[in-house]
Amino acid sequence: WYWLGWDQKFPMNRDHWQAYEQSVSFQLSVSYDEMRRRGVECGRLLDVSAFTDPPQPYEVWMGRKVTVNNPRQNYPDGRFRETLVAGYPLDIWDGPGRCRETLPAEAAALGSVVGYFYQIHKESVPVLEALERYLMDETGQVVAPDAPPRRRVVILVEWPASAFDNRFRYQFARRAAEHINQPITAVPDTADAGEDADGPLVTQIDSEGGVAYEWWIGPVPLDSDATIRGRWKRYHPHISAKIENSWQRDREFRNGSKSIDIDG
Repeated sequence: WYWLGWDQKFPMNRDHWQAYEQSVSFQLSVSYDEMRRRGVECGRLLDVSAFTDPPQPYEVWMGRKVTVNNPRQNYPDGRFRETLVAGYPLDIWDGPGRCRETLPAEAAALGSVVGYFYQIHKESVPVLEALERYLMDETGQVVAPDAPPRRRVVILVEWPASAFDNRFRYQFARRAAEHINQPITAVPDTADAGEDADGPLVTQIDSEGGVAYEWWIGPVPLDSDATIRGRWKRYHPHISAKIENSWQRDREFRNGSKSIDIDG
């Protein structure tokens, strides 16, 4: 899950996308899955303040599409008969799927953008409701809000399940992890880790100057998943070197029966 910094328009600079903290992303995915299961097409997904410290006064909503029917409207972000979400044109969400260089770098290769989401300051929720009433008003009598609502575009990036086929399965060092008070370390392997695997996923990639390792931020994918939500984050080079050294020298680490300390 990402929110858009700076100007809320397409095309955007890919560096202006900001990833939510892992705890917030997880709760957003849980809420979104529940809304889809119930057939809900719009509404509040999450009160971000409940999962941030200090609490952030924002909410994330799954937006509803509103058609501009006000013949007198002079709203800068919408034209007569145009469809908007949260007062923004749909192209802000749809555009990155067509123009992949505007997606976050880690999502550009395989990720696809899902839904029409936005983040809004709690005090601006009634302001956005007033703006939507103004835009939809066919009589031209409804007055526009004095100031625009404080909101930002949010996107959900999903990965196809094929991105996690046998080439990206992992063997987890569960037994060794039971004896240490830290997350377990996973290593790349072609063996099937099973659907109940826990802990971070780690993958090895070729990089200039040596081997780099990345870890997966997000829920561990299951074989039954049609889509995957999360992103890869690269380890610092000295940690990648430490993992690679253990991978090359330590047989127990390679076969998943031993973990290593990457913080010490």
